[in-house]
Amino acid sequence: MPTNIVPVFAFESINAPMLFGAILIAGLVADRLFSALRFVPRITIYLLIGLLIGPGALGWLDAGSLATARVFADIAIALLLFELGRYLDLAWIGRERWLLLTSVAEGVLTFCFVAAALVALNVNWQTAVTGALIAIATAPAVVMSVVRDVGADGNVTKRLLAMTAMNNILALVGLHALLPVLRAMAAPDATQATSWLQEWVDTLGPPVVMFIGGLVAGWLAARLTLLLAALLGKDRDSHFALLIAALVFVVGVAHQFNLSVLVAVLAFAVFSKNLDRQRFLLEPDFDKARRVFSILLFVVVGASLSLSEVALYAPAIAALVGARLVAKVLATTLFARPARVRLRNAALLGLALSPMAEVALSVSTLYAAMLPQVGPTLLPVIAGAVVVSEIAGPVLTQLALRLAGEARGDTLLGRLP
Repeated sequence: MPTNIVPVFAFESINAPMLFGAILIAGLVADRLFSALRFVPRITIYLLIGLLIGPGALGWLDAGSLATARVFADIAIALLLFELGRYLDLAWIGRERWLLLTSVAEGVLTFCFVAAALVALNVNWQTAVTGALIAIATAPAVVMSVVRDVGADGNVTKRLLAMTAMNNILALVGLHALLPVLRAMAAPDATQATSWLQEWVDTLGPPVVMFIGGLVAGWLAARLTLLLAALLGKDRDSHFALLIAALVFVVGVAHQFNLSVLVAVLAFAVFSKNLDRQRFLLEPDFDKARRVFSILLFVVVGASLSLSEVALYAPAIAALVGARLVAKVLATTLFARPARVRLRNAALLGLALSPMAEVALSVSTLYAAMLPQVGPTLLPVIAGAVVVSEIAGPVLTQLALRLAGEARGDTLLGRLP
């Protein structure tokens, strides 16, 4: 008989369902243990738990486990991005033209300020402009989760959600436009004008297909979803199942045809909202699903972070985070008067936009792999900025909504009456 009958457990061999359950349990236990700390948003707790169990600390989640867990994180981002896109009411944006101008100004100023700050620190211009475009986007998952957690509602909250959707769209457009240019300029024969032009034309195709294909996939999915919603009738449960199925299908189509998942999901959300003039589709209630996937998302994001990169690239990270915050607050306050927003609330809106998009890590990883001239600096700087932003950002967003008087639940100062 064998003398050793104790089963051996290896984290490298953990399967997807076990990993899903383990991460969820860890997040729920941490949430319960730290629930008394009302001044700390739930998101920050999940991030810190992820940081603790990730490769940089206890190592309970290794690189292989994280690769599996990111599948769940992608679903969570898709779900939260879809919810955010549903807040982008194009008719309201058309009436609130100053909101659109404020959002464009916020994106342009963020790009200019961040790029200038990085160039001033001797970061090459290709890395600087790529990092500046990535920095435009506000984290939809953080914003949505904080708004839901504190029950925020009001003018600042509505503008925050709309501007978060718009600056994500602006960042995606900019990144898809920049990629072929940088790839063409990195070609060995880029010194010759004709060769540079030919290389630019050759490399333009894939990013354009990724972006336009994502738009088309989102539009087709929205049209099909609205048709099926009309056939199903006004049944909320059926519409919930329909939206979940359509959302997963859109993500699958984007992966299958190498399209932009973010563009496809955002397009699906915006079109399904704004093409539904007869209101066939009932507003979905994603509360329970959002809670589960938010825990998974932020634990996985926390486990992916590395504090060592923060220390190594501290000056560039501080420049990016500082310039980004200043640009967003400046843009929202510059247009406060014509937008008929109190100056104080406009500044708080800029502060609430501070969390950096979670997808910055995946986007910077993609760019670093495709562009050798940006890889060595871009990835650690963006990763460090995400560390700072993901930990401090939820606190700043929650604080801004509290000071604006629009938080109704657990806040930095406790539970409001």
